[in-house]
Amino acid sequence: STLPALLILSLSDSGNVLSEGAPQQPKIKLNRDNFEKLRDLWQEVTKRYLLRFEKIEKHELEKLLRSMIRTHSFVAPYAQIVKQRIARGENTVQLLTDCSESVDSSLSVISYGEFLKRLNKRTNLPLTLLHSSMIDALKDKKNTKDLFNLKSLENLINAFDEKFADCFAQKYDYHKLDFCANTSLIKDGNFVDELTQEVLDNDLDSNTEHEVPKVRPQTEVVVYGKLPKSSIKVPTYTGKTTTPDFVFAISKDSGKTLGLCLVVETKSDNLRFSDAIALNAQEKLFTQIPNVVWRKETSIESFERHLKQLVQIA
Repeated sequence: STLPALLILSLSDSGNVLSEGAPQQPKIKLNRDNFEKLRDLWQEVTKRYLLRFEKIEKHELEKLLRSMIRTHSFVAPYAQIVKQRIARGENTVQLLTDCSESVDSSLSVISYGEFLKRLNKRTNLPLTLLHSSMIDALKDKKNTKDLFNLKSLENLINAFDEKFADCFAQKYDYHKLDFCANTSLIKDGNFVDELTQEVLDNDLDSNTEHEVPKVRPQTEVVVYGKLPKSSIKVPTYTGKTTTPDFVFAISKDSGKTLGLCLVVETKSDNLRFSDAIALNAQEKLFTQIPNVVWRKETSIESFERHLKQLVQIA
């Protein structure tokens, strides 16, 4: 069978009733024997990992802030006036917009001190650094009072988030701690015998993810399968976690010992920003775990070629 051999064994007759009269949530039995073959890998990847950022020098932040303030963010305060009317028909009532216009307004203007405090709270940048960068970037402007408004504040915060991600999001690594995290497969150090169907029903992000389970791997691949949601929680610098799509355990010595584990994340070529964050986090973490190979695959042909290569060197 080309069904994943890692997890799915059979449907369980047991289940929890969600509410009175509601159908039971289907559950999936997990293959403990197959899991045991991957226990060493799981002991590593389910460790808690601390993200350690490289120290960002003051002059780097100053350069970033001044560039951002000069080229983004500040707008004159305005209010949007929308004229609407209610139109009644024989059996209907509609709200119609006749016109809208932007007009100068000081309603959203805040003091410079309040502007800096809010910016500090949202970015965690030191007030002294924000102040010095602001003075330098706006030194050629004669009238700056009205520039410190709520729209300018949001523009600056959004610009900083984007610039920070572009410049500094790669400047971190993972530091392994001495205790494990709970995942959908491990609770308090114990293997979970069954999962609800929804944990296994991951959305398929790409055509490659749909095709990988159809591949019949070589006999040296002793365990393989689709990973359930949150079975491995790789932390990202945004505070979220990401889980790879597949795992393949490759044996050596005629199947007597485990050689390599291939961890696969399938993505299309057109990545969203959140996808890029997840990929970078997975690559950073798995490349520091011994005997684990991580791959991003964008085509089924590439995946089959890399799996064959790993089988030969395991």
